Amino acid sequence: MKHLYTNFKKTLIPMLFLLLCANATAQMQNLATIAEGELEYSTLLYDTNGDILGYIYFFNQGEISNYNYQYEYVYLDKNLNKVANGKFIEQRASSVSTSFSNCTAMGSDQILLTKLYKGAAIMNKTVVPVYVNRTISLKESTVSEPFNYVDGEIKDFDIDPKKLRSVYKKNKAYSLIQGFNIKDKSHYIVFEFGKEKEYEFENGFMRIYKLDRSLLWEYKYNETGTKKDWSDIAILRTTDESIILMESKYSKEQTISRKIVVLDLETGKKRFEYAVEDQKSKFNHTSKVEYYNGNYYIVGNYSAYDKNTQFNWEKNLGIYQVVLDDKGKEIRRKYNPWSKIKGKTGIDHVGKFKDGYQLITKNLFIFKDGRFSLLAEKYKKDKIVVVYHVLAKAQDFMLFNFDAEGNFVENHVIEKDKSRYILNNYLFSQYINNRNGVVFFFKNNKKDDETGEKNWMLGINTLVDGKFNQESIPMSSDEFSIAPIPAKEGYILLREYNKDEKYNQIRLEKLNY
Repeated sequence: MKHLYTNFKKTLIPMLFLLLCANATAQMQNLATIAEGELEYSTLLYDTNGDILGYIYFFNQGEISNYNYQYEYVYLDKNLNKVANGKFIEQRASSVSTSFSNCTAMGSDQILLTKLYKGAAIMNKTVVPVYVNRTISLKESTVSEPFNYVDGEIKDFDIDPKKLRSVYKKNKAYSLIQGFNIKDKSHYIVFEFGKEKEYEFENGFMRIYKLDRSLLWEYKYNETGTKKDWSDIAILRTTDESIILMESKYSKEQTISRKIVVLDLETGKKRFEYAVEDQKSKFNHTSKVEYYNGNYYIVGNYSAYDKNTQFNWEKNLGIYQVVLDDKGKEIRRKYNPWSKIKGKTGIDHVGKFKDGYQLITKNLFIFKDGRFSLLAEKYKKDKIVVVYHVLAKAQDFMLFNFDAEGNFVENHVIEKDKSRYILNNYLFSQYINNRNGVVFFFKNNKKDDETGEKNWMLGINTLVDGKFNQESIPMSSDEFSIAPIPAKEGYILLREYNKDEKYNQIRLEKLNY
């Protein structure tokens, strides 16, 4: 191990020091020693605004009695301090399999853990999955008994294989509970899903429950749904005061209209709705929404409207911005065609290049002062098709920047490896500088001039108050597998993993901006 670490310091650490402003007191944890057992699942926990609260890890400590398995969870805050840990017993049956599904924060104390259960007789597509939940109290270090949502109520769940086979296989839909917080108080939010397309028209509610399992409010959105015409919703954003939904209406499986619906967070009452598009519209749109200082900012791409399709990336016409006030009144709607914002990139009116490449949006950044940016990747579908994947030739990124009034300011070409990928170069992003800037990361490969080998590099790109900066650090090591993970504002988390040496360290590194 000492030899391993010495080699690692000689290659990677100096570059990290120069480019990340690392310091001697950098926070770190060794996941191989914080708990006994096999690390089976881990995830990041976020607050309502999408900022990182911390990290949670689940260790399987094995079977302690007949079909009873012991787990230990460990919760690390955003500074990698070990805040809480506890153990619980998971009851299983010989004919039931289980796997981790999701884990979400509910306020500052409660965490909701969701696992997927399947019985041996319900592996075919005609049977719905069964999602089972537990709540973890960080303050009390307690884990609740299993529960799920049945017939309009949140109830304790008995892991009974016969019940899984005889009852749940008859259900037309399954319910999914997610963690939610209102004013830092813990709540559950419940959605219902059709197990197959023919049952989608029967879904029609979103319900918020208190921690004591009593109903706070519900929103009904598909009360007249039929097999021909129905509606569906998706949460776009939550704020301290509201939930922002996208409600889509379908006819014969084609999208015919989309509207933004804003609900009061504490009562569920509709504040307003805003039509994004319908059959009379000129365009189809993609949409990302942020709420700042009493205004709703909607940004995305647009294509010529087609009543038989959703957004058509092959006919992407440009970038738009819509600004609404707190009551849903339209302040501004502005469209920017590629001809006005392409600069010297050489793209045509639908975002395509002469060599067959085109732009596809990777992310949209909307800043607190109303400015926004679009990050796109230049790609072309490959002729080679493998099972379940269409390979693509991915080239450079392009960043388009706009002012608060929706006017084009500038664009940047971000060069990277010209290789054949499945569009997996982009990693993640985080807002910085009080949401007036952003840092985004991507995976890159750089050819070594001496050996000819390609080593993977981490591209670090910052946009702060309109100023763009790009850096790159090496992430290749013969001894370690190194993975970047999102962290608190201004930092990145690096996981260094070597299974043979039982080395599994995570460390926070400060970004240089």
